[in-house]
Amino acid sequence: MEEKTMNEKQGQEAELELEEGKTFTKEDVSRIVRDRLAKEKAKAAKTLEAREAELTRRELRMTARERFAENEIPVELVDVISYSDDEQLDNAIELLKEALKGSGSKKEMKYDPVVGSAHYKDPVDTAMGL
Repeated sequence: MEEKTMNEKQGQEAELELEEGKTFTKEDVSRIVRDRLAKEKAKAAKTLEAREAELTRRELRMTARERFAENEIPVELVDVISYSDDEQLDNAIELLKEALKGSGSKKEMKYDPVVGSAHYKDPVDTAMGL
């Protein structure tokens, strides 16, 4: 690896001499290479952090889908709620369970061919006089 770095330094030194017609000292070339390497390391670290954040987001989304299915909550709601950690996910699941418990499930509603809909009376329809 050191040999590769030395070759890069020599190549860059020759390139710099040709481009500007100026000669650089060994210290100048070392400083230039060190600066470039620092920039590349920072760029790589930033890319790695972004990948880790995306992976964490995907893992949490999969966990949410599994837990929604376990609690019989429609999995489509995973993308609607906001959660960034397990605690927020637990709170969201509890709130959704409470909300869905009071809304009546499909098993409780029966279809009436005469009326054309379920026996469940929607409060919005009632408020609108329908």
